[in-house]
Amino acid sequence: MTRRRLDPRQQALLCHLADPEVPAPEAGELSCFEPADLVDLVCYHAIEATVWRKLSPLSGIPGHGWAGAMEALTERVRVATGVTMMLEAHAARIVHELRARGLPHRLVKGAAFAGALYPQISDRPYTDVDILVPAAVLDDVGAAMVASGFALAVLPRPEKAEIYREQKWIREGEPHLLIEVHTDLVHLPAMRRRVTFGFQQVEIADYGGTSPASGHLLTAVVHGAIGHKFHQLKLAVDVLQAIRRLGGAMPQAIAAARQLDLTYELAAAASLVGRLFPDAQADAPINGLASLMDTPRWLDRDTITNAHLRGDIRSRFRRFAFRWQQKRHAAADDQ
Repeated sequence: MTRRRLDPRQQALLCHLADPEVPAPEAGELSCFEPADLVDLVCYHAIEATVWRKLSPLSGIPGHGWAGAMEALTERVRVATGVTMMLEAHAARIVHELRARGLPHRLVKGAAFAGALYPQISDRPYTDVDILVPAAVLDDVGAAMVASGFALAVLPRPEKAEIYREQKWIREGEPHLLIEVHTDLVHLPAMRRRVTFGFQQVEIADYGGTSPASGHLLTAVVHGAIGHKFHQLKLAVDVLQAIRRLGGAMPQAIAAARQLDLTYELAAAASLVGRLFPDAQADAPINGLASLMDTPRWLDRDTITNAHLRGDIRSRFRRFAFRWQQKRHAAADDQ
């Protein structure tokens, strides 16, 4: 992977490639990247499927190395697609078992986003299935997982399962297929001082399942802004697509965010996607959500597109400064 900071032209091209609803760039525009560097960045940001769909029909890509780079990207997408298809089949069987037992649950994140938010379901492969359940039924859900052929994974630090409020389940002979059962999508105890996002909160976010668009948006915001620190473009694309799919549910999403104390994160996430993606900069819903609160302007394109540089102090500092700002909000709420 390139060890150099991306220049503005490279940043713009990477964001263009990541957006699933804008057309492919002209072949000549790719000349600002070395082929292997671009593929490495695409994989880091977990946007392989969308980029492969855009680039595979192109001909006449200038420079040497593009044939090999595209072969590597094609193989990555082929493997990811196969894993997603197997996970989808397992998820269907697990959901059937949970429903048969009358256990409340929600499929969240990748498995829910792919079909609901993306123009092509294959644009959003996922490497695990995330299921959110109330803590009170966790033992019953565990029995349903065993009945579905899964066993609890043996973790090197089993205490983390309790700290993070998640369980990891695998099948014999398929250790690469992971099912995660969560009771809270906010894993870090320090961040749970600010907000929790368990089954009850998701029911508020999607109004008991009657406003799925609102639920998807707030889940994407929690995943990117609280579960992580927007270190991958994939997380921002989830937010972008969730806003695009809001339609008439925007008032519900804003009201639920206020009730759940997520307004700051919602505004920050909307501001970020407006700065990242050229086609989003004039989008009225994005601008409307971004205006809900003042949020850091330094959470920008440079912060995310250079996150692959582990030694880059600017990107790392900005992302940790955003986490510090969130904790400040928590402290202010406690006073």
